[in-house]
Amino acid sequence: MKNTTSSPGIPISLPEAAHCLHCGEELGLSNTVYSNGDYFCCTGCSSVYELLNTLGLQNFYKIKEEQNIGKTGRPIDAEAKEEYGYLDQDNFINQYTSPETPLTMNFYIEGIHCGACLWLIEKIPDYSPHIESVSLNMSSNVAIVNFRNKKKFSSFPQIVKRFGYKAHPIKVDEEAQELKQKENRKSLIRISVAAVCAGNIMLLSAAIYSGAEGIFAEKFALLNFVLTLPVVTYCAFPFYKSVLSSLRSKRVTVDIPIVFVILVGFLLSSYNYVEGNDQVYFDSVTAFVFLLLSSRYFLKSIQDRISNNKPSSRSLFNQNKILIWDNRNKQFFLEPLEDVKPGQRVKINNGDRIPVDGKLLSPRAELNLSVLTGENIPQTLLKNDFIYAGSILNSDQATIEVINTGSSTRIGKLLDEVERNYKSKISSSTYSDKFAAMFTLIVGITAAISFLAIFTVLGPSAALNRVMAFVLIACPCAFVFALPLTFGLSLNKAVEKGILVKSSNVFDKIPHIKNIFFDKTGTLTNGVYKILKWNTEALSRNEKAAILAIEKKSSHPIARTLVSHISETDMTLPEVIDFKHIYTKGVSANVDGNVYEILSDKNVDDTNEINEIITTKTVIRKNGQTISELYLGDSLKEDAKYVVN
Repeated sequence: MKNTTSSPGIPISLPEAAHCLHCGEELGLSNTVYSNGDYFCCTGCSSVYELLNTLGLQNFYKIKEEQNIGKTGRPIDAEAKEEYGYLDQDNFINQYTSPETPLTMNFYIEGIHCGACLWLIEKIPDYSPHIESVSLNMSSNVAIVNFRNKKKFSSFPQIVKRFGYKAHPIKVDEEAQELKQKENRKSLIRISVAAVCAGNIMLLSAAIYSGAEGIFAEKFALLNFVLTLPVVTYCAFPFYKSVLSSLRSKRVTVDIPIVFVILVGFLLSSYNYVEGNDQVYFDSVTAFVFLLLSSRYFLKSIQDRISNNKPSSRSLFNQNKILIWDNRNKQFFLEPLEDVKPGQRVKINNGDRIPVDGKLLSPRAELNLSVLTGENIPQTLLKNDFIYAGSILNSDQATIEVINTGSSTRIGKLLDEVERNYKSKISSSTYSDKFAAMFTLIVGITAAISFLAIFTVLGPSAALNRVMAFVLIACPCAFVFALPLTFGLSLNKAVEKGILVKSSNVFDKIPHIKNIFFDKTGTLTNGVYKILKWNTEALSRNEKAAILAIEKKSSHPIARTLVSHISETDMTLPEVIDFKHIYTKGVSANVDGNVYEILSDKNVDDTNEINEIITTKTVIRKNGQTISELYLGDSLKEDAKYVVN
């Protein structure tokens, strides 16, 4: 048990490894609030806990437990002074609602962590007479709120605040949806026309196949011919346009055999119809066009969905809006990420990926820099330290002064290159086109030889019928559909897993890989070092300060271990000059006129059995002379042996 004092000054006994009853934060000697026999990390958690129990919403904690959720972050300060009356003003309402849905407003909910948070927010209509319904999207943290009264928009953020969250109104963005609808309109009309015509032709053909004779058979055949005309002209127009373009550029594309099947099938069927021959393919031709249009529309829809989640800043960072400080109103407002400018202050929430390069204004922050360094071990940064975009905030909220945004950031330059390769692969699909062109040439040559052979034996009609059937079956559409879709989905899945693929050509080269090189620290090992042996007493205070100053400039786990081992609060750090990373060895720098080198001795590494300690020797030199040696221990990850084998 720990002895501590609650906020009111009541002595209490704090259990070992105690955690806040609401948010799960570990309790210490100075951050404990005692209320009604329970322990909390702050008055905010205590207030929210009492409110949820008063309203009968204890299931919030049950859902958290079922989902195995530990920390959820402290609630937004419910006592903070912030008025929401402006939400009920007409000029604001006109900007944040639409004429079609005047009682609906969208809010970004700050502080959402899990399914329990979603359950709690969507329960609000049960306790507010002004709110009809709430639908929260966990992936975007956007809640669509329907109100009963136009002048009560302020009621929602007020209630949300009492629950420990913060709601920011956001504008309804209908422009993108409207543009997408216009873009797809023509395709949908063509698909609809083809579907109606093909469906009716199927019905009429079924009657003919069932034995309709005389005037019925003639009229049904005529109707089939008439219904086929809009399909092979208007609906199939994109295929003709594509073939003309490819012929002008002297390219062989997959649309050539498609157009061949459509035109030859229609002309042959029309000829047979006029001649009174039963061998007509109006039903097959129209169904073929309909299925091709539908499959291409489906593919385009999937590609659009992938593009909306492309490996760019919009998808790498889990939100497209950010909290920006407003000097006039003295508070943070949620604004589009694109509006962030250098010099502004932004607030980042726990678990968010930082979208800007900047300077940390908060006293400290814990960041995961794996997307930049490959090391998953969190790194602690202090006030005024530089922060790179792409880092993930593992601690509570942090305030950052923006220095670089978008493509100017370090990761932005990488993302631009990734996106250029990505768009190139999705749009042109040169890899699949290459095989489709080869396959089309083979099909064309085979069809020509087959036509000549059958023509000499069975005549032109039989030759055309059989060649058309062959080309129809051998259509290389799968190359064009499957490969770009597979590449796109693979890239998208990689981003979801936190893996940035520089170019989708990587997937082309995977079958030819012969050797794989793994980084050791943090990849095969856990990257958590412990000092096994180090005699720091032999070092002077100035030498310790120099080592500390040098290693603070490195993000390597060994450097962080050394920093935590010799850090002293009253130590003044000297200036570091000419800091260098020595590839695969360590670091060097000039401090107070002395050249220090902190190097790994590769000849002394000792790798033991799986999951046992790996010992690494590090040598510290001053002006070429060894002044200290230390041994560090790291352990292999559980699945390292499986991955390597």
